[in-house]
Amino acid sequence: MVLKIHGARGSTCTQRVLTALYEKDVPYELVTVDFKVGEHKSEKYMSTKQPFGKVPVLEDDGFILFESRAIAKYIAKKYAGQGTPLLPADNDLKAYGLFEQVRISDQEGEEPAADQSMSRRAQLRSSTSIRQHLKLPLRRSSRGID
Repeated sequence: MVLKIHGARGSTCTQRVLTALYEKDVPYELVTVDFKVGEHKSEKYMSTKQPFGKVPVLEDDGFILFESRAIAKYIAKKYAGQGTPLLPADNDLKAYGLFEQVRISDQEGEEPAADQSMSRRAQLRSSTSIRQHLKLPLRRSSRGID
Protein backbone atom coordinates (compact mmCIF):
# COMPACT_ATOMS: atom_id res chain seq x y z
CA MET A 1 0.00 0.00 0.00
CA VAL A 2 1.30 3.46 -0.92
CA LEU A 3 1.78 6.01 1.85
CA LYS A 4 -0.76 8.82 2.01
CA ILE A 5 0.24 12.27 3.12
CA HIS A 6 -2.62 14.58 4.06
CA GLY A 7 -1.37 18.13 3.66
CA ALA A 8 -0.93 21.16 1.46
CA ARG A 9 1.90 21.73 -1.02
CA GLY A 10 2.38 25.29 0.27
CA SER A 11 2.86 24.12 3.85
CA THR A 12 6.45 24.15 5.10
CA CYS A 13 5.76 21.15 7.31
CA THR A 14 4.22 19.20 4.43
CA GLN A 15 7.28 20.08 2.34
CA ARG A 16 9.54 18.66 5.08
CA VAL A 17 7.74 15.30 4.79
CA LEU A 18 7.68 15.34 0.98
CA THR A 19 11.42 16.05 0.99
CA ALA A 20 12.05 13.02 3.21
CA LEU A 21 9.93 10.87 0.88
CA TYR A 22 11.81 12.18 -2.16
CA GLU A 23 15.22 11.56 -0.57
CA LYS A 24 14.23 8.02 0.40
CA ASP A 25 12.69 7.36 -3.03
CA VAL A 26 9.34 6.35 -1.51
CA PRO A 27 6.16 6.49 -3.60
CA TYR A 28 3.31 8.38 -1.95
CA GLU A 29 -0.07 9.94 -2.57
CA LEU A 30 -0.62 13.54 -1.52
CA VAL A 31 -4.17 14.03 -0.29
CA THR A 32 -4.68 17.79 -0.47
CA VAL A 33 -6.36 19.29 2.60
CA ASP A 34 -8.51 22.25 1.58
CA PHE A 35 -7.74 25.13 3.93
CA LYS A 36 -10.14 27.47 2.12
CA VAL A 37 -13.14 25.49 3.31
CA GLY A 38 -11.60 24.71 6.70
CA GLU A 39 -11.28 20.98 6.05
CA HIS A 40 -8.40 20.77 8.55
CA LYS A 41 -10.69 22.11 11.30
CA SER A 42 -13.61 19.83 10.48
CA GLU A 43 -14.82 17.42 13.13
CA LYS A 44 -14.09 14.45 10.83
CA TYR A 45 -10.49 15.52 10.14
CA MET A 46 -9.76 16.32 13.79
CA SER A 47 -11.28 13.06 15.05
CA THR A 48 -9.64 10.76 12.48
CA LYS A 49 -6.40 12.49 11.41
CA GLN A 50 -5.04 15.29 13.60
CA PRO A 51 -6.71 16.42 16.84
CA PHE A 52 -5.29 19.97 16.56
CA GLY A 53 -6.39 20.48 12.94
CA LYS A 54 -2.92 20.77 11.41
CA VAL A 55 -1.01 19.25 8.52
CA PRO A 56 0.71 17.05 7.55
CA VAL A 57 -0.61 13.65 8.55
CA LEU A 58 0.87 10.34 7.39
CA GLU A 59 -1.39 7.37 6.79
CA ASP A 60 0.46 4.06 6.44
CA ASP A 61 -1.87 1.07 6.09
CA GLY A 62 -4.16 2.29 8.89
CA PHE A 63 -1.38 3.76 11.04
CA ILE A 64 -1.84 7.52 11.53
CA LEU A 65 1.06 9.79 12.49
CA PHE A 66 1.21 13.58 12.70
CA GLU A 67 3.94 16.16 13.37
CA SER A 68 6.26 16.61 10.39
CA ARG A 69 9.50 15.86 12.23
CA ALA A 70 8.06 12.63 13.64
CA ILE A 71 6.82 11.64 10.18
CA ALA A 72 10.20 12.41 8.58
CA LYS A 73 12.00 10.34 11.21
CA TYR A 74 9.49 7.50 10.75
CA ILE A 75 10.15 7.55 7.00
CA ALA A 76 13.91 7.67 7.55
CA LYS A 77 13.77 4.62 9.86
CA LYS A 78 11.21 2.60 7.91
CA TYR A 79 13.07 3.06 4.62
CA ALA A 80 16.60 3.13 6.04
CA GLY A 81 17.87 0.71 3.41
CA GLN A 82 17.00 2.85 0.41
CA GLY A 83 17.69 6.32 -0.90
CA THR A 84 19.70 8.97 0.91
CA PRO A 85 20.60 8.24 4.56
CA LEU A 86 18.72 10.86 6.61
CA LEU A 87 19.78 9.84 10.11
CA PRO A 88 23.21 9.21 11.57
CA ALA A 89 24.27 5.61 12.15
CA ASP A 90 23.20 4.23 15.53
CA ASN A 91 26.82 3.59 16.52
CA ASP A 92 28.03 7.12 15.61
CA LEU A 93 27.38 8.84 18.93
CA LYS A 94 28.94 12.17 17.97
CA ALA A 95 26.86 12.45 14.79
CA TYR A 96 23.75 11.43 16.73
CA GLY A 97 24.48 14.03 19.40
CA LEU A 98 24.87 16.77 16.79
CA PHE A 99 21.69 15.61 15.04
CA GLU A 100 19.73 15.84 18.29
CA GLN A 101 21.26 19.25 19.09
CA VAL A 102 20.02 20.70 15.79
CA ARG A 103 16.65 18.97 16.12
CA ILE A 104 16.04 20.32 19.62
CA SER A 105 17.26 23.83 18.75
CA ASP A 106 14.93 23.87 15.76
CA GLN A 107 12.02 22.63 17.87
CA GLU A 108 12.56 25.31 20.50
CA GLY A 109 12.47 28.05 17.89
CA GLU A 110 16.13 28.90 18.24
CA GLU A 111 18.29 29.56 15.20
CA PRO A 112 19.22 26.00 14.19
CA ALA A 113 22.88 25.18 14.58
CA ALA A 114 23.05 24.41 10.87
CA ASP A 115 21.96 27.99 10.09
CA GLN A 116 24.48 29.36 12.58
CA SER A 117 27.15 27.26 10.94
CA MET A 118 26.20 28.63 7.52
CA SER A 119 26.41 32.19 8.90
CA ARG A 120 29.84 31.46 10.30
CA ARG A 121 30.96 30.06 6.96
CA ALA A 122 29.80 33.19 5.16
CA GLN A 123 31.74 35.35 7.63
CA LEU A 124 34.86 33.24 7.19
CA ARG A 125 34.65 33.44 3.41
CA SER A 126 34.70 37.21 3.64
CA SER A 127 37.90 37.31 5.64
CA THR A 128 41.03 35.73 4.18
CA SER A 129 43.01 36.40 7.36
CA ILE A 130 40.51 34.47 9.50
CA ARG A 131 40.62 31.60 7.00
CA GLN A 132 44.41 31.57 7.18
CA HIS A 133 44.34 31.71 10.98
CA LEU A 134 42.02 28.71 11.10
CA LYS A 135 44.15 26.98 8.45
CA LEU A 136 41.21 26.76 6.09
CA PRO A 137 42.00 26.41 2.41
CA LEU A 138 41.63 29.50 0.27
CA ARG A 139 39.23 29.03 -2.61
CA ARG A 140 39.66 30.55 -6.01
CA SER A 141 36.63 32.00 -7.73
CA SER A 142 35.99 34.19 -10.75
CA ARG A 143 36.30 37.21 -8.44
CA GLY A 144 39.66 36.17 -7.10
CA ILE A 145 40.28 34.43 -3.79
CA ASP A 146 37.32 33.75 -1.48
